[in-house]
Amino acid sequence: MRHVATFASELLGPEGAAQFAWSPQGDLLAAAGARRKKVVLFGRSGEVTASFTVPDPEFLYDEDAEPPLIELSWHPSGSHLAALLRGQPFAMVWSAATGEVARVDGGVKPAEVSALVWCPDRAALALGTVKGTGILFNCATRTPTPLALGRGAAGKAVACMAWSAGAVPGGLLALGCKGGLLLLCRASDGGLERSVQLKGAVSQLQFCDPSAGGEGGGAPARSSGSLLAANVGRRAVCIWQLPRALAASDASAGPFELAFREGYGDLECFRWVHPRLLAAGFSTGQLAAVSLSGGLAPGSGAGTEVFSGRCLQGAAAALSWCGEAGVLAAGGGCQLAVLACRGQEVALKAAGVHALELDGGQRLTGLQYSPGGKLLTLLTTGGRLLHLLAAPPVLHGAWRSTIAYVDPSSAPGEVLLIAEPGASPLSLPLPPEAEHLALGPGMLAAAQGGKVRYQGTKAEPSTGVLPAPTEAHFPVPIAWLRLNASCALLLGEGGRVFVQPAPGAAGAGEVAELRGANGEPVAATCAALADNYVLLGLPDGTLGFYECGGGCALLAEFVHERGGIVAAFPSTDGRLVLFQDSAGSVQLYDAVHGELMSPPGFQGALAAAVWDTADAGVVAAVASGGRVHVYRHVPASVQGPGLKLVGAQAGPSGAMPLTLCSGTLTWHLPDGAIRRQLLSTHTHLGEAPARGRSDSGKGQLGAAQGGAEGGAGMARAREERLAARCQQALALGHFSRALDAARALGDAHLLREAALAALQFFELDVAVAAYEAAGDEGALAQLRPLEAMRHDDNLLMGHLVAIAGGDADRAEQLLLASSRSIDAIELRKQAGQWERALELAERLEPGAVGGMAALRAAALETEGQAEAAAALYRQALAAPDLAASGGAVSPDVLQRRADCTAGLARCSILLGEVERGMELAAASGSSPLLLQCAALLEGQGAGKAAGQLFALAGQHDRAAQLFLRAREFALLDGVMAHAGSPALWLQYAQAKEDLGSFGDATLAYEQAGDVAAAVRVLLQRQGDAEAAAELATRAGSAEASLAVARFCELAGRHQLAVEQYCFGGDCPAAFALAQRAACVPVLAAWARRAGSAEAALLAAGHYEAAGEAATAGELCALAGHAERAVRLYIQAGGDCIPAAVKLAREVKDPAAAALVLAHLQAVGGTGPALLDLHLALGNVDQACAVAEAAAQQEQAAGNYKAGAQGVGCRG
Repeated sequence: MRHVATFASELLGPEGAAQFAWSPQGDLLAAAGARRKKVVLFGRSGEVTASFTVPDPEFLYDEDAEPPLIELSWHPSGSHLAALLRGQPFAMVWSAATGEVARVDGGVKPAEVSALVWCPDRAALALGTVKGTGILFNCATRTPTPLALGRGAAGKAVACMAWSAGAVPGGLLALGCKGGLLLLCRASDGGLERSVQLKGAVSQLQFCDPSAGGEGGGAPARSSGSLLAANVGRRAVCIWQLPRALAASDASAGPFELAFREGYGDLECFRWVHPRLLAAGFSTGQLAAVSLSGGLAPGSGAGTEVFSGRCLQGAAAALSWCGEAGVLAAGGGCQLAVLACRGQEVALKAAGVHALELDGGQRLTGLQYSPGGKLLTLLTTGGRLLHLLAAPPVLHGAWRSTIAYVDPSSAPGEVLLIAEPGASPLSLPLPPEAEHLALGPGMLAAAQGGKVRYQGTKAEPSTGVLPAPTEAHFPVPIAWLRLNASCALLLGEGGRVFVQPAPGAAGAGEVAELRGANGEPVAATCAALADNYVLLGLPDGTLGFYECGGGCALLAEFVHERGGIVAAFPSTDGRLVLFQDSAGSVQLYDAVHGELMSPPGFQGALAAAVWDTADAGVVAAVASGGRVHVYRHVPASVQGPGLKLVGAQAGPSGAMPLTLCSGTLTWHLPDGAIRRQLLSTHTHLGEAPARGRSDSGKGQLGAAQGGAEGGAGMARAREERLAARCQQALALGHFSRALDAARALGDAHLLREAALAALQFFELDVAVAAYEAAGDEGALAQLRPLEAMRHDDNLLMGHLVAIAGGDADRAEQLLLASSRSIDAIELRKQAGQWERALELAERLEPGAVGGMAALRAAALETEGQAEAAAALYRQALAAPDLAASGGAVSPDVLQRRADCTAGLARCSILLGEVERGMELAAASGSSPLLLQCAALLEGQGAGKAAGQLFALAGQHDRAAQLFLRAREFALLDGVMAHAGSPALWLQYAQAKEDLGSFGDATLAYEQAGDVAAAVRVLLQRQGDAEAAAELATRAGSAEASLAVARFCELAGRHQLAVEQYCFGGDCPAAFALAQRAACVPVLAAWARRAGSAEAALLAAGHYEAAGEAATAGELCALAGHAERAVRLYIQAGGDCIPAAVKLAREVKDPAAAALVLAHLQAVGGTGPALLDLHLALGNVDQACAVAEAAAQQEQAAGNYKAGAQGVGCRG
């Protein structure tokens, strides 16, 4: 390591500094005086940029032995610097934005502040006091929140603090107090989460999180994390795994303890390298690194020493980790040790122990890597701030695909030149102590201080010897330089800019310093060089473009209003510039069109950017964390110009990109090696097309042996490669290559995707070819007419924007600039933007007054401006091109007049001119217009008028509803004849009943199908039982008949009641009423008419009991009870016997027949009735026997003729 600078200031006093801290951006170094109450901020070059004074202490201490400040702490964002003062009840906070210093009290009751810590992710500061109290202070709102530390912390001084944003939701605060008390508090409200009593005093706390970066870019010292480590009693490190450690009831919630050997001495300090590696320094000068594994809980996990050595002469004073370089520095006594850490491997670097030459027996008290690890800053007991060059500068330069770089592993004093990828390096001489390198076409430049050496890279053809180098001297040290074909651009300290013609060019050797309009040298914050332009970024946000040669005249300026330009990376032609401003925002500026674009998805500071030398418009932007974002500049698209994110991936840690060519990014690694990385956005573009089959028969045997499965696998792999190549080509805007891949794959879906993407970027040929390959005739029918527009780019692009669904304003702008500006009117019409269409038509088609008025009226009506729309509709109807004339009128004009009339009708209604609107609508004869106007009137609450229009449109039910609601019965009666909805008829009936129109109500109820309601009205409202009975009977409604029956029974109309009971199916009730009212004959008569067996039986029982056997028998026969009927007929005798015989003969019931036969035989066994019955029943033998007996009786009586007939029966 080489000493490069010592920072000092009279403001710190002769005793120098006692504390220091680098800002996270590395642009400021804060130092506090050892005795003088002063805080001084130095710039990178050692100049004092700000300072503030510390007030006298309120609590006394030995000012001769103790420094006035205990600690300086930067917020991780660099926005604020906090100073922990000795003997004060407050801390001081300096704002980097305003330069103001604020006081932050430690609590309501004054107590000396003893510890502080910043919140990692917001502007909040936590303070702890010697009395065991503390607060959270929000710097944005300037509001304090007391910490609820509990009674156990009372009087126990807070010795150290740490803050994690990610250990638990809302953040976690850890406080180490006197007596070994560890407190864990919620950062959201200051509430106590857990209190832990440890075996020894806590002297250091540190959170660690895998995702956080820390001092020097490595794992954090005070950052959000899930691991908490504590130095307990200076003998061990206790580690808690969060948030599990907050579960107090869990036995595994205790700490994992790392205990070190007694011979190491006291534990002075420790440092997280990453979540699985922790380094520690001891009082004996011993250094140790411990690899952690397992669950890190009591009884589980393990800690293994991967490095241990007594590297320092005295006690370890401080540890500092540089993540970019992967090194850990430790200082103690007069020695410095540097350890290399890779993963969980730790080793002492070659020549890793450095003896420091310190005056007067001074010793190291602190050290810290600057952000990026370029410098290592040391603090001595004498107050000196020493800057060591931590590593030799990583020197490199690039021009197109040629790179020059210094490899520390190669011979000293040489630079390696690689003309193209894969070529062998060419060794060129390098000046000693070179600090910067630049490469141009045929020229290499190296700067050291204010001297620049130019070396030609091409040997003389005649001698094969490189040309002799030339030198140039400048008044200030050169901090940056670049070369192109015509000049060298140099940025010196203080922002001074020099332009020198390249050696061999006209005016070589002459140096021009760029100056502002006032003649003073510019103070640039950055510079860049394109092929033909010099670019300067200024603190006021100006980005200037200058000539490379001549007088370096200013050609153009762009003023960025959001902050100064701190970094600029132009494309080779200088047309596109990717830059970062002082607020941290990254933008792309298109110098040709004056457009500013934000790179989507970019996060962090812009560390570097390189443009693809083989693919104009592609740039790789590298963030400060090493992540690479690949963008494609889109000069023209459906959405307009823009910047498209193609992809993002991680790059090598701490490396610098040099060149980008066809997606291959060349890096210069921190160790000096060169690495070429094919970006993930290009991985499939360079593959050769896979062959679908073998070109000859040589491979057929092998293919057969591989089997069908291997062939299918190869086919799938080929398809996947082609699909990936198509997608990457589309993302990068290589549409022809995407089309080739999609064609080779034969995927119609992918072909359509390629076509749509090509349309977005106006690639009509590719889109047409893709749709042809996909066989999409519908899309081709839409695109083929555009091929005739190729003569006019604006016309073609305007239509493509409209087809692809792009910005309508942009499409209009293109069409208006084309040879067919009238197409812009149709564009707006198709988009429904009628007002804009009319504005265009007024300008482009002044003769079409009626059409224009109609268009504007339609637009105004759509916007709800009815009055203006109505006036324009009238104007349109009166215009010559729409006015009715005696001659023939075209159908188009008729339709447009009808549209205007319809619009006028609607607007009249909206304006309250209801009669006029209804008149126009009725005269039009248009059902759709009638319905539209009716809907408008209905919406206005004009139910009567709306119903009239609905009726004219044939929607009688809807009209009836409105009339009914409006109680317009005169109109309602007229439309109800055409209504068909039962529900509507029911509403109408109810309304009529309410009005007392009972006859109409009855008819309406019947029309609605509610017979019961109609009967109810007839009975209760009109008392017309006969009509009610007739309706109930006609409708066949049992419910209605029963209602009539009950009404008649109460009214004493028993006969009608009996009949209706029967119609209603309640014959028992009818019979009971008939008996009571002595009108059983009515029941019997109804039974005969209706053929009701139930009613007949009930009536038969009545007659049987009354001794009227003949009538009872008749009714039983009607009910189908033949046996009972026959018995009753026989009982009645006389004329009823033939009826019994007839019934027995007809029903052929054996029991009934037996009764009749028995009766006939009993009264005269030879009668003709008996003979007929036997014959009807099929009893032939019995019939013959009866006939013979009758014949014998006749013979005995002297009637031989009749007797002979009877005797002949059997024969």
